[in-house]
Amino acid sequence: MLLWDAAAQRYDAAATPSFGTETLEDHYVRAIRGEAADERGEHAVF
Repeated sequence: MLLWDAAAQRYDAAATPSFGTETLEDHYVRAIRGEAADERGEHAVF
């Protein structure tokens, strides 16, 4: 989630903290290979 800069009235990607090391692309590649699963529990739509 981007950090809101109230003074500039815009989102500031440079000031937004980062977490983790895996990108979404990395996750999808692992999922296609069967190395990762999306456990959604009660939040599963399909």
